[in-house]
Amino acid sequence: MGIGKRAFLYLTRKKGKTALLLGLLFLMTTLALIALGIQRGASDAAEDLRLSFGSTFTLKVRYDGENPDLWKIEDVIVDGKVQGSTKIYTGPVIDDALIDKVLAIDGVERYVIDSITHFLYTEGLDIVPGAYASTVEEDPNDIYWAHALDFQVTGDSELHSAFRTGALEIVAGRHIQPGGQGEVLISDVMAQRSGLTVGDTFTASGREGLEVPDGDYETVTAGPFTMHIVGIFKINAALPPSSYLTIESWYPENYVFMDTSHEDVLGSGGKYSSATFFVEDPKELDRVIGEAEDIEGLDPMYFTIRRDDALYRSSAGPLQTMSSLSLILIIVVLLGCAFLIYLILSMGVKSRGHEIGVLLSMGVSKWKILWQQLLECLLVFAVAFLLSWGSASLLASPVGNAVLSAASPPQGEVKAPEYVMLEGFVYDAPARTPVSIDIPLGPGEIASVAAAGCAVIALSITLAGVPILKKKPKDVLSSMS
Repeated sequence: MGIGKRAFLYLTRKKGKTALLLGLLFLMTTLALIALGIQRGASDAAEDLRLSFGSTFTLKVRYDGENPDLWKIEDVIVDGKVQGSTKIYTGPVIDDALIDKVLAIDGVERYVIDSITHFLYTEGLDIVPGAYASTVEEDPNDIYWAHALDFQVTGDSELHSAFRTGALEIVAGRHIQPGGQGEVLISDVMAQRSGLTVGDTFTASGREGLEVPDGDYETVTAGPFTMHIVGIFKINAALPPSSYLTIESWYPENYVFMDTSHEDVLGSGGKYSSATFFVEDPKELDRVIGEAEDIEGLDPMYFTIRRDDALYRSSAGPLQTMSSLSLILIIVVLLGCAFLIYLILSMGVKSRGHEIGVLLSMGVSKWKILWQQLLECLLVFAVAFLLSWGSASLLASPVGNAVLSAASPPQGEVKAPEYVMLEGFVYDAPARTPVSIDIPLGPGEIASVAAAGCAVIALSITLAGVPILKKKPKDVLSSMS
């Protein structure tokens, strides 16, 4: 009788054992297919996010406060008298020449400067009150500080990191565009408090008292400038003002963005603390950063280059977690099922000792006996695999997206904004994790699970059968008597 016929007859006669093995293999294969599909789907979705959000890098001045060679102390003189001193950075900075060198790298398409700020006194705005407003009774001059804000300069606000990451979002009007004249953006909170909307104006000016110690707060050093509101933004990354007390200009609700039209008066003189560069092909980002690091004059002692991947990291986090957990599940399922199959087959081999002994005494080789048992399991696995293929195809997407929904933070939920000296507010990028992802069960996934299943079965058969097959036919028969 051939091996195939003996295997088929055994399976049909031992219906209980066959059903138990079928159920176990069905469960193993279904879980493995679903887990592998989720892992591949999550990995593909994370890669799509990387290509969408991972195409910028930021060049920043290091500002090493521990290096005395980079700083100097200068007296502050008002009306011919020394009123104090200030610490001034004298080390290398980002200038137009350095920016041009970076732009010359193949693949860099544009850049944006979003590190310039001007501290200006405002009139016509009802600012969210902060620390200075609470001390006006103690020092009347604090009323000027309570109405002074950081104006962030941008030639194209759509490219500003706060808007690019989604921390801020335009809800009325439009972004500041290149070539704008006196255009500003304010928050919806401040617009509502001030009774202002798109098209309205307010004024801002530089004041001596805000710039030097003991200066005159009524002396205008720049302006006044008429600011035209072209857009209103909402904040996706802020706490209620009452939950943390700080100076007014540090509240995101009080942020103002302005165009570059007043830089001839307020300008930074072509010296910048940071610049963000956009790479045309995200796949080339590592190469471009490598070439930028080799630029003459871009010394890592004075500058840092970092991948601008905050949005990618916050969005891809749940996907990466899904991918890792799915791999762990696959390993656990395969090892667990291998152990259970080994136990079942081990007991089956022992119960079939008489059959094995007879076959050995008839001259049937040990490997043919082992091959018969392997064939029996593979036949059952083939049926289980076909059933699980259909089940997993139906369950993979619902299960995967349910896991994604549970793992994803609420869209737009971020940490509190953090103020960093020399940088201003640093926003945690709101996650843009996909609501749903494709869970593929293509030829690659099917072949992988089929191969893994066959390997598990072969290993289990070998471990279960080898001990008894090492015995002689007489010893096998005597051990069963």
